[in-house]
Amino acid sequence: MTRSRRKGFTLIELLVVIAIIAILVALLLPAVQQARESARRSQCRNNLKQIGLALHNYHDMHQVFPASFYSLNGWGWGTMLLPMVDQGPIYQKLNIGGVMDVGDEATRNIGRTVLPVYICPSETSRPFSQHPKIWIKIPDGTADFRIALSNYAAITGTNGEHCTHDASIINGTMFHDSRIRIRDITDGLSNTAIISEKSSSNQNDNAPSDQTRRAAIWMGGSPGYCLPTAKLPSGASNGGGGDYMTSIHAVSVAWKNNWGAINTETSGAEPKRAPGSRHEGGMFFLLGDGSVRFLNENVHQAVGGLFESLAARNDGRVLGQF
Repeated sequence: MTRSRRKGFTLIELLVVIAIIAILVALLLPAVQQARESARRSQCRNNLKQIGLALHNYHDMHQVFPASFYSLNGWGWGTMLLPMVDQGPIYQKLNIGGVMDVGDEATRNIGRTVLPVYICPSETSRPFSQHPKIWIKIPDGTADFRIALSNYAAITGTNGEHCTHDASIINGTMFHDSRIRIRDITDGLSNTAIISEKSSSNQNDNAPSDQTRRAAIWMGGSPGYCLPTAKLPSGASNGGGGDYMTSIHAVSVAWKNNWGAINTETSGAEPKRAPGSRHEGGMFFLLGDGSVRFLNENVHQAVGGLFESLAARNDGRVLGQF
């Protein structure tokens, strides 16, 4: 009698094939991840380029760049650029001429709108705030954390505080109530950074640490932070960040050398206000001429170094290649 042979793999052969497939997948996975991050970086760069075009269109219309936020009403630069980034319908629904009253449910709902042009695709945190100092105090007295974030923030300069708006003191381009024109940027548009990335490092529901980085907010900041009580919406107080709308710290980058280095979590006294990104090795920033550059996280950050010189519009320093 002839015995029929079954065609197929032996157990050893099967294990060898599985091992080969696993090795191939392990070799391909980093390349796939790198390709995905490359695509995300390209989109992030494109977002900044759109913001740059929007800023120049705004300057053409108003003869000044928008302020990082306006103390008279609380609106931020992201709100002012809405018509220039194809978000005109949202802009029309907001009472730009009045105070940003987040006690109004319609305004609050708009503030929860996540706008892709203001979000870096590489950001790993959720697009809504969960930080204890970024919240809305709604009429019933409870806190609403659902505020749409932004991974791009205005660069206020290397000096001054949040409520200072004297252009002879503040050396950035977009700061509290600023009215900076192109001719005021005496260092040259190609030597001055006006927008940087700003990522979230901890957006945990369980009361995250206050000493971690937090992203910006496209809609604006707290009217209560820099205003007398007489100027506030009904029911608001002027005790500072979080009392009525949001922390001003989250609106714009307070670009000081001792406030944390790029992409750091805890270095410096106030790392939560420092620029940063989820990109490996550094972050993108927008120059005044509309170009986008990648800034290495190991860049010279000492006083008078490249890190500070880019933030200032009028320090007269020659930057050279970077």
